[in-house]
Amino acid sequence: MKRQYGFGLIEVMLAFVIVAATAGTLLQLNKTYLEYSRDGRSREVAIRLAESKLDELRRFQTRSGFDAIVGGSDSISLDSIDYARSWTVTAYAWNSASSAWKTTSSSDNNTGKKQVVVTVNWTDAGSSRSFSLESLLSPNLPASGGPFGSSGNKIGLGLGGPKVSHVPGSIPDIISIELDPATGVRQETTKPAPDIQTGKYAGDVVVSFENVIFDPSSNSLINGDSRTLHCSCESKNGTQLTARPAAPVVLTQSIYWRAGNPVSKLWGDSKNNNPDCQTCCVNHYDVPSSNLLEDNYNQFNKGHVHSSGNYYESCRMLRIDGYYRVMPDWNLVALNVFPPGYLSNAGNVALYQEYIKYVVKDYVEEMKAGTHTATYQPDSFRAWLGSNKTAVETAAFDSKKQLYASYSYQFAARAIYVDLLPQTLLDKVDFSEDNWLSRVSFNEVNVTLLASWSVTGADYLVVRNDPIKTIIDLENDYFGTYLRGYVKALKTTLTPAPEVVASLTRYNTGLTGKPAISSFDGSNAYSAGLGVTVLPGSPATTTFGGEVQCLTVASQNSSASKPCSKNDFNKTQLAVNNGNCTLNKEADVATATFQCTVPVTETSVNLMFSETSNNSNFVFNGDSGSGNPFQLTLDQEDLDESICVLQIHNGVENYQVLNCGN
Repeated sequence: MKRQYGFGLIEVMLAFVIVAATAGTLLQLNKTYLEYSRDGRSREVAIRLAESKLDELRRFQTRSGFDAIVGGSDSISLDSIDYARSWTVTAYAWNSASSAWKTTSSSDNNTGKKQVVVTVNWTDAGSSRSFSLESLLSPNLPASGGPFGSSGNKIGLGLGGPKVSHVPGSIPDIISIELDPATGVRQETTKPAPDIQTGKYAGDVVVSFENVIFDPSSNSLINGDSRTLHCSCESKNGTQLTARPAAPVVLTQSIYWRAGNPVSKLWGDSKNNNPDCQTCCVNHYDVPSSNLLEDNYNQFNKGHVHSSGNYYESCRMLRIDGYYRVMPDWNLVALNVFPPGYLSNAGNVALYQEYIKYVVKDYVEEMKAGTHTATYQPDSFRAWLGSNKTAVETAAFDSKKQLYASYSYQFAARAIYVDLLPQTLLDKVDFSEDNWLSRVSFNEVNVTLLASWSVTGADYLVVRNDPIKTIIDLENDYFGTYLRGYVKALKTTLTPAPEVVASLTRYNTGLTGKPAISSFDGSNAYSAGLGVTVLPGSPATTTFGGEVQCLTVASQNSSASKPCSKNDFNKTQLAVNNGNCTLNKEADVATATFQCTVPVTETSVNLMFSETSNNSNFVFNGDSGSGNPFQLTLDQEDLDESICVLQIHNGVENYQVLNCGN
């Protein structure tokens, strides 16, 4: 029988069943894969929505921006799917007593972190889906306190951490005071540095300085980072949870401060959104109808508020726990004018240090007795000398008040501030203890460039009272940026004795160089005068001056010259043998002026000019050659003539032969 080839019916049926089963399985798998793909896409969208909200919440620029982070919700529709997004915010503050975080309100100024949970809900293919993302937000990393570090009993005061070396300031600019004779711990306040803000923040002023407490090894124990602000503000409607003034606490070496507790009260904000001013404008309102020390920024002007509209505000700030907090207002208790050169002598500085302790003690005694007033004014330094020191020491001061006609002199103004303390802290001040001064909060500040200067007897004297400018170089250009208290004697007079007068408002505006911001502020100005005589003839020292002209290259690839700008003088310095010099760099001109004082017995005067920028291209030219540094040697008779030195870029063509006027 012949063999048959092909498929039988049974084989065909089996093949059909296998193909059908496989196709069905593949279709089911494809459907599942499509669902997974769609779910994956929607889940990815949800993840991105949650991440974008967290990124948005992280974009705060200031403390007030951090405080404004609160919970909320919104909805987004993408690819025909509706996503409901919500976020919850839980605020935490560090409780130093229990060494643990505690929940608080989002606007609490003591909030150290906020826990944010963002949840996105959506429906896909009839099924409810959800995704959550969690994060912690903090305005800074509290590395020396809370759970992130250990500050011992100093948690919450912005203290602790490694020791920092401190270089004590030089007299007469900075004067330190011994707080504790047994340990040698001292306190000093650095030179105030004004920052006159420009652009959209024009009119706002920030004056910065530090109050440093250090040991005999120059280890900085406490560094108080202080600011005084003049701000343009606008009042806001209703009330808000804002800060009371910072409160004093007793430490081992001194008084320090903790952040003021929040309370619901009226508030304002920076008119021009200046981040430096927001904390000031928001918080500097008193608690209504309260006489408590902790509720009022100024005990002599309780109930301070702004009910409506735009206004100027002035605040004292201190960095506490990493943030600038609003402090009780400055309280000026003494202001003195010093004649030129008096505080350059270490013995005279020691006398002034005694006077500071006298003033602080006298004011604390009045606080203890409850008799301190807004118009308190102790004996001037000169009057105190006359009553408590020898005739020789008093005469040494008076000799510095003798000026000579046609000569110019730099006077100084120094202020003493004492903070008001609650009775509980006043009770801890025991004058029988050698370290009583460490129990008091006070500052001694060089206010020469912040005080307003005037003279009586304008026929005999004239004084510079330049507009305040931003000081960039505190070390080399402090008194050269602008001039205040710079007196020129015009003609001889013995009687009546004309006076050199410095004035400050007693509170915050006095340390900004701005006018009083209220009638109360203006009615409590402090003026200190110093009578002088103007003699004929010449002094024991010779004062002379001149100018530094400046040329630089017109462009990077050019050897042509053009006049310099003020910035080209930023690193220019001048020194003289056996004397001192002041270099005045006026704004946006190619000439700086200088004035030097040397003993009349100095037969040869060496002026040393230098430009100290890294890789400097400037040299100085004169009749005797060129260089950087450049020394100009003069005889006494040469000092009667105007002196000119050229500071020039060495890329200028023929710079070696150019001098002033060429």
